[in-house]
Amino acid sequence: AKLVLVTHVGHVPEEQLGALRTSVQRAGGAMTVVKNSLARHAVRSVDMPDLANLFRGPTALISAGEDGALDTAKHAVKFAKDNPEFLILGGKLQHQLLTHSHVNTFVTLVPEQVYGEMLGAMHPATYAGRLVSMIDPSSHYRSPPVASQLVATIQAWIRQQGQG
Repeated sequence: AKLVLVTHVGHVPEEQLGALRTSVQRAGGAMTVVKNSLARHAVRSVDMPDLANLFRGPTALISAGEDGALDTAKHAVKFAKDNPEFLILGGKLQHQLLTHSHVNTFVTLVPEQVYGEMLGAMHPATYAGRLVSMIDPSSHYRSPPVASQLVATIQAWIRQQGQG
């Protein structure tokens, strides 16, 4: 899975967890309540030992592949905001360890249109003009709106970090 979130389900009623499970599935992900001792063993065996210490109390895993990672994370974050008993403890995105605040940043800073463009903008031969226009706005290259959104997103994040 591209995205794995470890969550604490607390005393969230089963019907609400069922609604979350359904919305996660519609977003392209999956949600599974897990037995902690088995989950700790499993994450160690698939080279994710950093997640092992997150498995305490009533726990569920939320996972998604490439296509559903962002939408799945958005559903989980929204559910956590609406249900204080439900906590996102952390997880992994690709091979990057995530804290709770990383997950919130991921879903609030990365508009869906920009997500793929950020990856593409890193390919120097194809997207060199876009990168030049981001660095030197006076260049004659006309950047597409998505590149402008990326710059605005990064600037917003920098401002947000300065206020924190």
